[in-house]
Amino acid sequence: IRGMFSIDHLIFSLTGIIAICMLVFLTHKKSKEQIDKYIKYIFIIVVVLEILKIIWNFVYRTNIELNNWVPLYFCSLFIYASGMYSYGKGIIKKIGFLWMTYGQIIGGLVFILFPSSSVGIQPLFHVLTFHSWIYHVLKAYVGIILIMKNLDSFKSHDIKLYTITILSVELFVYIFNVMFDSNLMFINSP
Repeated sequence: IRGMFSIDHLIFSLTGIIAICMLVFLTHKKSKEQIDKYIKYIFIIVVVLEILKIIWNFVYRTNIELNNWVPLYFCSLFIYASGMYSYGKGIIKKIGFLWMTYGQIIGGLVFILFPSSSVGIQPLFHVLTFHSWIYHVLKAYVGIILIMKNLDSFKSHDIKLYTITILSVELFVYIFNVMFDSNLMFINSP
């Protein structure tokens, strides 16, 4: 039996949790500067993964909707956040940091535990399942390691900045969805 609550689901989730734990264990003693360098590499990796996923969808899927090729869903904020954090300065870098720490840890871990849009649709050994696994492991890992290395840099007003920027993106996406009859970020329907 394939799909959710199957052996594929168990393998996906267990290997994901093990990978996150191993990444944290292997890098928790690294300096903040080394971690920042790793995040730059991770940014490149997730951009390449997203490009490959888009190409895959255009080549192998017959019904291509905006959701399949526009990287504008909650999980894709990790791409933008890691780029903003790695290459931004000032408030842009801060927003990238907040998006990765406040939003991406929970999103990454929940998806590893409940991979409904990968294992629920494709088999375990499928390019899109592999993409989802790597992507969500990395986003959970980056959020966790950033908190471990930057715990003292959180300020009480950071939650306001995070909330305002995330809600602004979601408002933009909602308007985009209405204009183009799409469902990016799954805002219009689950």
